[in-house]
Amino acid sequence: MLIDKILSRFRIKTKVLIFVLPFVVTISAVGLTGLYASGLLQGRMEISNSVLQSLSGFKDLYGSMDDFLRTTSPEARDKLLADLKTQQAVLDGTLNQVGEEAAGRDSLAEASRRTKDISGVVGKLWGLHEQEQALHQSIDEAQKSLISTRFNVSYQAEELQNTVQQDESAATTTLRTADRLLKGGDFLGTVASGFSKPQTAQDKFAFINGQMPEIIKAQRLIAISVPSNQKNVVDALAATINDIKTLAQTPNPTDDTATELGRLVSRFRQTSTYTQLTATQKMRDATQEFAALDGRIAQANSVLQDTRRLENSVYSLQIVLSDFLADSSKEISCACSSRPARSARICRC
Repeated sequence: MLIDKILSRFRIKTKVLIFVLPFVVTISAVGLTGLYASGLLQGRMEISNSVLQSLSGFKDLYGSMDDFLRTTSPEARDKLLADLKTQQAVLDGTLNQVGEEAAGRDSLAEASRRTKDISGVVGKLWGLHEQEQALHQSIDEAQKSLISTRFNVSYQAEELQNTVQQDESAATTTLRTADRLLKGGDFLGTVASGFSKPQTAQDKFAFINGQMPEIIKAQRLIAISVPSNQKNVVDALAATINDIKTLAQTPNPTDDTATELGRLVSRFRQTSTYTQLTATQKMRDATQEFAALDGRIAQANSVLQDTRRLENSVYSLQIVLSDFLADSSKEISCACSSRPARSARICRC
């Protein structure tokens, strides 16, 4: 009753406002509260999304770092730096969204700082990688130089050995030449001495005809052994033997033909004397050559032994360098060291 009396004093519009206004105020308050709550929720969701992006970015960053460490290349380095830059931007954006007093801000700031420091570490690692590549290149060039030097040393050693063998062969050939001269000349001298023993012309001719094959053989020995500048001796001997062969074919030898044959056979004594003198000179030359070769052979053998030791040391050093280039670890670098003078490989650390 009292409310009706009070309301009767106002107009209809006023009455409507009195009853509707509280509802409008209540609805507005609820709307503003919901808007505020949705704003907070959206901020939290954005922060959560940024955190998830950060976690996903750290996962991708770890993969890039692993690829860079396993296969250090310009492509892997550039990808890692790009991922670091992206992750840094995500972390900085997350920090801007989080309040100054928000929980976990210090951890985000620390993560951002450490991510930024990683870029500097990548630069240092790349510098070390370039130094390592330069050292490997230097070692590889040194290894090639070692191989070239080893081939040169082996070639020079073989040349020295071949020279000594050629000189030794030449001295041996000189001795063989002297031996052939002595054999040929001695046989011709024996024929000349034996020709005087038969008493009759027929016996003398039979003796020469029986010795003719060996005479021709002696002629060949002398022909291949006489120095090239004394071939006139060979020609004279060949002419004498041809004359003896022609005269020895006489069907009925007489004392006169036997005397003529004896005159021709007596030339064998001169040939025998010549061959003895020439053979003696050649033996002296060969003796001098062998005497000179004794010191050279001893020196060559010493050089060849040192060369073999050096080659073994170079082989061992090549193996050590190859192992080190394949695995540049402390164990490999301390595994073996080379001592060229004495032993091939000596383990030291």
